Amino acid sequence: TDMLAYALPMTYHPIFGPIVQPLYTNFAKNQAWMPYLGLMVVALAAWGSARSKRRSLPWLISGLFLFIMALGPFLLVNGVQYQNIRLPYALIGDKFPLNTLRSPDRYNLLLPLALATLAAFGIADILNRLSGRGKTIGAMLIGGLIVFEYLGLPYPTIEPLPSSVFYAAIARDATPYAILDVPLARSATKRYLYYQTLHTHPIVEGRVARVPAEAYQLFDNIPLLARWRGSLDTKRPIDLGAQLNLLARQNVRYIILHKDLATSLQAAQLRDYFTRAPVFEDDQIAVYSTQPSAESI
Repeated sequence: TDMLAYALPMTYHPIFGPIVQPLYTNFAKNQAWMPYLGLMVVALAAWGSARSKRRSLPWLISGLFLFIMALGPFLLVNGVQYQNIRLPYALIGDKFPLNTLRSPDRYNLLLPLALATLAAFGIADILNRLSGRGKTIGAMLIGGLIVFEYLGLPYPTIEPLPSSVFYAAIARDATPYAILDVPLARSATKRYLYYQTLHTHPIVEGRVARVPAEAYQLFDNIPLLARWRGSLDTKRPIDLGAQLNLLARQNVRYIILHKDLATSLQAAQLRDYFTRAPVFEDDQIAVYSTQPSAESI
């Protein structure tokens, strides 16, 4: 985590966002993952730590530990890494159980737990100094300032991926069968999982953070899948019919080529693989069947 990123409001803040946007261009990971702590909250946490020393000490220690670990193995400030300044993560970050987080910036997910508790101690001390209506106004004012600091309007969203009418067609088919999406690429599997929510059929390749050894057993048993796992740029196997039959026996009915994830040459090669027209094709996908007698959709 870039240390400067902790002090910069998020780029989608309606007022501060355009101001800090140029500074975010110096960051690598933190252009997307913005760990802004909030100056108001940090001030409240500091006040809470000072006013409730015994009660806040465990939270202060854990918060400082999480903050230091989130910085990573070397100090990084405004996009400049100081490799002569080694941080504790370089010594213990790869040790169990700390290595289960796998990336230093994930400590930022836990840091707000300590920060919020310390800030709550600070708020409680301030409100205890007020009485009656002043306490209500104080609570509303503090809450309003915190909300303003973390404000993100309009909230960033993304447009849904374009969807082929083929997915709606097979979604109406209650027959249980699976789909093979190609190219076989880990970077594309998130997209395939999204399309699965549309067509509702099982898919051959999904995505998990830690892939078990047996996950690709089917790929090892069917040479065609093993070849495609490396690249679509492979020669047509002589026994293609037999290998498609192996897929059909595993209840894989359709092979869907996502055109925007493949080159035009790969799309042409795949058409030559099957020596027959797809059962469905539009500008997004080309669908081939593992069953020779399949009709067009």
